[in-house]
Amino acid sequence: MKLRTHVALVIVLITLSLISGIVLASHYLLLEDLDDVEKAAVERACDLLESHIDSEVQNLGLLAGDYATWDETYTHLGYAETSDFEYHFLNETFIESQIDWLLIFDRNEMLIVHLSFGEVNETPDRQILLSETRRLNLTAVDESTEGIVVLPQGPSIVAAAPVLRGSGAGPQVGTLVMGRQLDREMVQQISDAAMMPISLVSPGERTTFSVAHPGSRVTNRTEIGISADRKNISGVITVPGLRGSPDFIVMIDLPRDLYFGGLDAIYTFVLLIIFISSIGGILIILILDRSLISHFRRMSAVVEAVRADRDYSRRLPVGKVKEMNLLASSVNELFADLENHLAERENYEQTIRQSEERYHTLFESAKDAICIIDRERIIDCNSMTAEMLGRRKGSMIQTSPLAYGPDQQPDGRRSKEVLDAYIARAYNGESPCFEWQYLTIDGVPLDVEVTLSRFDLTSGSYLLAINRDISERKQLEQLKSEAFARIEENLEQFAVLNDEIRNPLQVIQALTELNGGDDAEAVLRQVRAINEIVDELDRGYIESDKVREFLRKHYQIGENEE
Repeated sequence: MKLRTHVALVIVLITLSLISGIVLASHYLLLEDLDDVEKAAVERACDLLESHIDSEVQNLGLLAGDYATWDETYTHLGYAETSDFEYHFLNETFIESQIDWLLIFDRNEMLIVHLSFGEVNETPDRQILLSETRRLNLTAVDESTEGIVVLPQGPSIVAAAPVLRGSGAGPQVGTLVMGRQLDREMVQQISDAAMMPISLVSPGERTTFSVAHPGSRVTNRTEIGISADRKNISGVITVPGLRGSPDFIVMIDLPRDLYFGGLDAIYTFVLLIIFISSIGGILIILILDRSLISHFRRMSAVVEAVRADRDYSRRLPVGKVKEMNLLASSVNELFADLENHLAERENYEQTIRQSEERYHTLFESAKDAICIIDRERIIDCNSMTAEMLGRRKGSMIQTSPLAYGPDQQPDGRRSKEVLDAYIARAYNGESPCFEWQYLTIDGVPLDVEVTLSRFDLTSGSYLLAINRDISERKQLEQLKSEAFARIEENLEQFAVLNDEIRNPLQVIQALTELNGGDDAEAVLRQVRAINEIVDELDRGYIESDKVREFLRKHYQIGENEE
């Protein structure tokens, strides 16, 4: 992977990590806080709405209590006719208070007055009201009671109060029950007062909102949760019905503007980070490419060129970064050391080649047979060795010298024992020189003089065996010995001959001197001449005996004869 690509990937990974960290932090911190803020806002709104509904219920209860303790109501219920009630209660107070219906029961729980102030099709009829009030036991109450009752026409605020004197004293002569229908108009008024959208919800309609959604919040009378599509946040207020009547449910459904506004801000922030990171990454790549990567490319080009042509005289360029210069200087010093090392190695190899050539020339041109022995194996030999034994050089490698000699040497000793003894002495540091007999390929004995010398290499210790052919010398010594023996034999014969010559001469001399005669003098002269010749032979014998002793002493000739 190129350095530029690596840097780009690192920047991309850092950017992705930063974005992921921001998204996660936003989700677990900011968005959770936004959820809490939204839910807290909805909860406050629900509390406000609940207070407003309670206020409406209390207001109706106060209104019912006021009219129930009105002296005219007390008087008319005891003594007046129903028409009088209708006349007195048909006033603007009920209309302005949006009272939809009014029921008055006497002390026997008999319906005395039924007045309707709302629309005919929206107000419950008399039978329904009478049935519900009796079911809820509102026809006779001991104290003021108010709450919400769910009627077939919809939920209504209902208040019941005992009819008493204006001072609040009894006896109770009846019960006043009034109701206010929670219709759309009233809901809109409550919504306008609370400044939030409000809707009435029946139990069957609550399928669009699930308070079991993660993040929902439930209080004593309020449930707060997020819609299934997560676009709205809702608060459901459950108001218990009056005296067992079904619960009254009001829902505030608000769009999640704060949440999605924060989400848009996060996305905008993420896009901004991506944009800034991209610009910053491009700038970083350009700056690194100009100050660092380009210099690395030039250094890599030099290194590739050195690797291709093995020219260590090249040098890395110097850059603008201190660390790069330090690296370039170190590599340049390494190149210089390699260049010097290669020059020294070339000189050394040349010296080695010359030495090998001289060794090979000396090894091959030697007149003696030379072998290199590793323990008992020949690992190398010169051509003279193969020529001397009449064999091929290649066939002698990795063989034992015993393969080219007899089992016993001329002195009767076994060849293996003799060779092992001399090899052991050579490995112990001696340089033994001894005579050895080989057999040529034709089986002809070949006498040689062997000198063993040890030399050590890194691979181990070896022996250098120089084999000098002494066959001619042995033959010459044999001839000299035979000639000396013949000379000694001749000298001994000369000595015997001198004695044999002198004995007849003495007889001849004695007879000549005894008999005398004319020829006696001549014969005696010849006898003396012969005697002188014999004396000369005696003196020659003595000189020959001295020569023989000299040869015996200095050349060991004739020693075996004695």
